[in-house]
Amino acid sequence: MSDGQRHLLVEPLFDLTMEVGQRVDIGLLPSGTRRYIAHISGGSFSGARLRGRVMSGGADWLAIRDDGHAQLDIRMVFSD
Repeated sequence: MSDGQRHLLVEPLFDLTMEVGQRVDIGLLPSGTRRYIAHISGGSFSGARLRGRVMSGGADWLAIRDDGHAQLDIRMVFSD
């Protein structure tokens, strides 16, 4: 490339569907606001070379920092 920039070619590995349970609102934290914790109760994923299920027990922890940025912490276990 003549402009000195590199371009990364990417493609998705799989589509993901999650079953999300009740959302628990938390409130203020020293670094911002813990918007909510959403429990993941299951789901599935599938793609050209990968497919399986999402195990129960994961969670999505969303925080809104004082600078306005959202910080995600999503943890889940995939199984075949």
